Amino acid sequence: MNQYRTEYPNQLHQLSVSVSKNLYVTRAGILKYQKKKMEVNLNRLKDSNRTHLIHYLIRDHTSGLFYAEISTSEDVRNIDDFLYRAWCHKDDYSFQGIPEFLSIPKTVQAYCPDILKDLDSYEIDIIEPKNGFHGGIGDTKNIEDILKLLHVEKHISEAYSVPQQACETNDKRQLRGTSFTKLEQWKKHVGQIRLPN
Repeated sequence: MNQYRTEYPNQLHQLSVSVSKNLYVTRAGILKYQKKKMEVNLNRLKDSNRTHLIHYLIRDHTSGLFYAEISTSEDVRNIDDFLYRAWCHKDDYSFQGIPEFLSIPKTVQAYCPDILKDLDSYEIDIIEPKNGFHGGIGDTKNIEDILKLLHVEKHISEAYSVPQQACETNDKRQLRGTSFTKLEQWKKHVGQIRLPN
């Protein structure tokens, strides 16, 4: 699969794990916003003195549905566990099912060098993001905008539900070039859903 032309949901999922450039957490657990972008990424995270906000997001390429979580650099999530939660059946999320293909950015592979080996049991073909860009950038920005608007200066524990709210809002958006919402498109075309054991 050299191009990202997909025909049905769960054919290709795009993984994104990124560090917020503007949001961080104080020692007291308060979410803060900094206008000037911080020079931090996954590989420089351990060298930082701040507690950074980390975004975990996986997006279905065909429908645009996604599943997301946030954590802090003090409580880094295991990416394999995140993927398992994303692909499992969930009563409160539409997104579920193991894809045929998974796009993993090189930055994530460098940050989690065992990820390819750990994913062997899922029987997924791994591909690199087209042109080096990973999916979910816009979705991550939407989550950051909600956090900035509603949760800055509040305890981080109040922000953990924001990714789910963003997913639910995204599900109801009309899919470009169709008369369907993203969730309707996903349900209509998903076919058999393969769940993790």
